[in-house]
Amino acid sequence: MQKDQTISVTEWEGKPIGHGTVLGLRNAPGYPSTMLLDLAVPKDIANRVAGVVIQKPEDTGSEEILPELPLPDSSIVCRCERVTAGEIRELLRDGVRDMNELKSRTRAGFGACGGKTCATLVHRIVRGDGIALEEITDFTERPLFAETRLGIFCGKEGE
Repeated sequence: MQKDQTISVTEWEGKPIGHGTVLGLRNAPGYPSTMLLDLAVPKDIANRVAGVVIQKPEDTGSEEILPELPLPDSSIVCRCERVTAGEIRELLRDGVRDMNELKSRTRAGFGACGGKTCATLVHRIVRGDGIALEEITDFTERPLFAETRLGIFCGKEGE
């Protein structure tokens, strides 16, 4: 990856939603294996961008999809708040269909990741219990946490 390169950008679930241009890249201070990217993306997708594609689809290996096995009730779904699959299932079986209600009753999604980790697992439990995803009201999305230069807030681009 290099400056001025055009790359595909993705949303939360990894689905491509457009392209962006790399304005700059650098190592994260204290995290030598983590790269920080400055990207320019179209305004209409900017608030949905959650990732970038760094490898060609043909280089990812097999397209074989493994069957989705049910999560045991003892599995931790929300690592931040230590919520189990069994706790989520119990509420779903009681008729809860709003992820925000699940969040308020179990704290799943309240942690440091803001539901970015557990939302996918909750959807997996929903599908496994035979509930259509259309019946579920998703979490209210929160902004991504990202390092931002202070100059951006006052209209200056300097370091």
